[in-house]
Amino acid sequence: MAEAGELSYSEFLALLKSVPTTSTPKKRSVDEIVQELCFDFPSIPLVDLQSLKTALMIQLSEEKQLFNFPISKAFLNGITYGATPKMTGQASDPTLPVYQSLCGITFIKLYKNMLRSDLENLDALLRDFDKGVVDMHPRYDGDSMTVTDTTWETVEKHLSEMCMMMSYDFLANPNVWDELNLPRDIAEICRLITSHKHLHLDHLMPYYIFLLRDRMIEHPQLIPSLLPIALNILNTDGNAMPIPISPINLSNGRIAVAIFSALTASPKPSKGQEICQFIVRWLPFFSQRLELLAKNQIQREEMLAIVQILAYWTSSHVVSYGSAQDETANLLISTGIWRDLLQLWSQSGSQVEMSPIRKILLLNCLRHPSLAEYVILVPGFLDSIRKPEFQEKYPADSILWEFAFSINLKNKDDHTQLAVEKMKALTEKENWSVGHLGTLVEILQMLVAMTTPSNRSMFNKSDPFNLNLVNLQERIRRSENFKLNEETPILEKEMQQINLIRQLLKNIMGGKAE
Repeated sequence: MAEAGELSYSEFLALLKSVPTTSTPKKRSVDEIVQELCFDFPSIPLVDLQSLKTALMIQLSEEKQLFNFPISKAFLNGITYGATPKMTGQASDPTLPVYQSLCGITFIKLYKNMLRSDLENLDALLRDFDKGVVDMHPRYDGDSMTVTDTTWETVEKHLSEMCMMMSYDFLANPNVWDELNLPRDIAEICRLITSHKHLHLDHLMPYYIFLLRDRMIEHPQLIPSLLPIALNILNTDGNAMPIPISPINLSNGRIAVAIFSALTASPKPSKGQEICQFIVRWLPFFSQRLELLAKNQIQREEMLAIVQILAYWTSSHVVSYGSAQDETANLLISTGIWRDLLQLWSQSGSQVEMSPIRKILLLNCLRHPSLAEYVILVPGFLDSIRKPEFQEKYPADSILWEFAFSINLKNKDDHTQLAVEKMKALTEKENWSVGHLGTLVEILQMLVAMTTPSNRSMFNKSDPFNLNLVNLQERIRRSENFKLNEETPILEKEMQQINLIRQLLKNIMGGKAE
C-alpha cells in the first residue's frame, strides 16, 4: 500500500496516460518560415508551407501590393529547391506542389506587381536581394518607409536576375496554373515589361512567353486556349494575326517562329487542327521571313524552322481534310511561299543542309498537280534534277521527281518512261549495296507520305511503275534470293532496312498510309 502523499501504481499509470504523448507544434510566423527558406537545403513542414502560401496570396491581393518582407536570392533559391523533384521512384512529396505554388506566386504574381510598383516600395522589397538571410525588420506597410539609394537601374538588374532564376520545371504542377491563373498574369507581365517608363526589360519577354510554349508542349490539349494568348502578346494590335514586318517586330517574329517550331516538333500528340489554323493565318508572315533570307536578314536556322512548320502544316492539312488538297496548294501559291521555296532551292538546293526544302517541294509536288505544273515551268528546274551530279547525289529524289511529273502532268510520257526505267534498274539490281537499300527506303517512305484519302487507290493500278513495286515486294518475300553481294553477309543493320522496306511496301500496296 502506498504511503500517505504517494501515488499508487495504478494512479501513476493513470497519470501517465493523461499526459499527451506528443505536443502540438507551435505555429510559426511568416518571418520564421521565410528565414528558414534562406538557408541551404530547407526542410519546411507542409503545414508551414501552406500557411506561408496563404499569407503571400493575401499580401498580393491588391494590384500593386508587394510582400511584407524583403526578398533575397537565398529565399528564391529556397523555394526553387523545394519546387524541384528530388528522386524518382519515391513516394510523392506532398510539399512539392506547395513549393511550386510559392514559385508561381513569387516569380509571376509578385513579379507582375513589382512592374506596377513605385521605386519606394521596390526599394523595401529588394534592399537585401544580394544577401543571405534577410533582415525582416524594420517592417513597412507600403505607404511609409525610409528610402535608400536604390535606383531604377538596380531594380532592373534584380528583376533580370529573378527572371533568370525562373524555370518552367518549378511551375509544372497543373493545379498551380489553374489555381493562380498564370496565363493571364504572364500576358500582363509581357505587356508591362515592354511599356515600362523606367525599366528596359524587353529582352526578358521570351522567357515568359516560353513558359506558355512549354505548357502547351507538356499539355497539348491546352493549345487552343494558350496559343492565342502567346500570339496576342507578340502582336501589338492585340490579336493572334501575324505581325507586320518591321525592324521593331523582327525579334517578336523570331519568338513566333520558335513557338510554332516547338509545337510542330513536339513528340507528344498535338492538336494538329488548331495549330494548322494559326499557321494558315501566319502564312504571309512566313513568306516575308523567307524573302528576308535571300537578303541575309534572318539566320538559316530560322529558315529551316519555318520549313519544318510548313511541312507540318501541309502534311496535317492534307491528312485532316483530305479533299482540301487544292486549298493547300492554292495557299502555298497565293501567299508566295511556293515561289520563295523554289527560289531558295535555286540558290542552294544542292547543299545537304537544305534537304528539308527539297523534301517539302518534292512531297507537295507528289500530292498536288497544280504545284507540279508550277514547278515544271520554272526555267532550268528540270535540267537541274536531270544533271548527273544531282542524280548521283540524290538518287531517290531523281526517281521521285520524274514520278511526280508522271502522275500530275498532262504531257507526262517522257517522265513516266524515266521514272519506270530508273525504278526498274534499282529494284532489279542483282546485288544491292547498303546505299541501294537506303535509296529504296527513301523512295518508299516518300510514297507512303504522299498517300492521302483521295489517292489511296493509285498504287493498286496495273501500271509499269507499280509493277516495279510488285516485283520488289515479291523479291523481298523470297528471302533466299536476297543478298547484298556475293561475299558480304547481311548484317543486323541491313536486315533492319530490309524489314522496313517490307513494311513500307505493305503500306503502299495495301493503300494504307502511316
